[in-house]
Amino acid sequence: MKHIVLIHSSLIQCLLQWDPKITTPPGLYLLSTGILKPLQLLGPAYFACTPANLRLINLLFSCGNFYLAYCITNLLHPQRAAQSAVVLTALSVVTFPPIYFFSTLYYTDPGALFFVLLMYMFHLHSRYTMAAIFGGLAILFRQTNIIWVLFIAASRSLAIMQANLKIEGSRRKLMPAQLIYALYNQRRHLPVVVAEVLGEMGVYLFLGLVFLAAALFNQGLALGDKEAHTLALNLPQLGYFLAFTLGFANSHLLTVALASRFTHFLAQNTALVGAVACLAALAINHLTLVHPYLLADNRHLTFYVWRKLIARNAVTRYLVIPLAIYAGWAILQRLSHKTALWRVVFLSCVALAIVPQRLLEFRYFVIPYVLLRLNFAIYTPSQFLLELLLHAVVNIGVLLIFALYPFTWPAEPEVIQRIIW
Repeated sequence: MKHIVLIHSSLIQCLLQWDPKITTPPGLYLLSTGILKPLQLLGPAYFACTPANLRLINLLFSCGNFYLAYCITNLLHPQRAAQSAVVLTALSVVTFPPIYFFSTLYYTDPGALFFVLLMYMFHLHSRYTMAAIFGGLAILFRQTNIIWVLFIAASRSLAIMQANLKIEGSRRKLMPAQLIYALYNQRRHLPVVVAEVLGEMGVYLFLGLVFLAAALFNQGLALGDKEAHTLALNLPQLGYFLAFTLGFANSHLLTVALASRFTHFLAQNTALVGAVACLAALAINHLTLVHPYLLADNRHLTFYVWRKLIARNAVTRYLVIPLAIYAGWAILQRLSHKTALWRVVFLSCVALAIVPQRLLEFRYFVIPYVLLRLNFAIYTPSQFLLELLLHAVVNIGVLLIFALYPFTWPAEPEVIQRIIW
């Protein structure tokens, strides 16, 4: 009993002592305390709260992420997925450079990804209450995971609606407008549909209400440093995410077959592509938001990407447009096996997750990228091998920069700084 009281008091202390610069919820810190404190009863010297032991927590999450990616790939691609392809897909997730790098440190990203993947796996197994519970734990690691809870809830709600409505034509090509029309035409069935949706979505609604109440009580989403983490309309973030996805998934998106098909698409839809390019240029010109951290914090790779590539001159920031247009089209091709409604819901959630972020930060792209990558149709082994080779090169390069190129700031000459993602 004494040991249980000691562990409980440690968890309470973990909640009460809060650095005002920490902006994420206490999930990682609570879980670390909950793991290390009981283990200290077995060997205090071996399981002390040291940097090495804290980093081992993320190693456990990495192993869990590999297993979950393996299970999810099997569930998403049961017909086409050879076991080698499933293993390589799981390996590509855990070696994805931003998540791999932070798996070696004590950051919230591996744990946030773990609980989102756990929620997704239980959703695919039709265990919706368990999925919602793990979604709640995902929010305790990163507030923006509420978007992926919304994605799971919306996916299930749409499935219930489609099952209860008589809809003509292919369900794979069903668009939101058609679903709304069907709901209106069959409105006499609406009470039954609503009752079933609310019956299954009760836990998700509870999560949403708790999240909203916490945000209102906290007067914002960020728990600390609120002035630096305000929500904004930063539409160019979509272009950066698409270019980022094209860069890391190039073996899946930059194939000869896809490039040939895009050429034909471009020839047949010149006006549409031109209109999209013009709207993107207007968004970049009028809605680009530059966070002070992006200009001042030279510990992050985005500082150098922004200064050396995007903001190099008045023209370079627009070079992302052709990359983003091709990437967006190629992504839709790789998701062609998914229903139209699924694509609309998922891509809307990607936008909700990254557009309100004022700061260009690659860590914000990790979960949407991983979910997108897991849902890509599976093709040739060579694509996986090229992907893993790219991951290895980038991981080695970033770790070498981190280890071999420390520096100091003039204002804090005694503190060693290092470059990270």
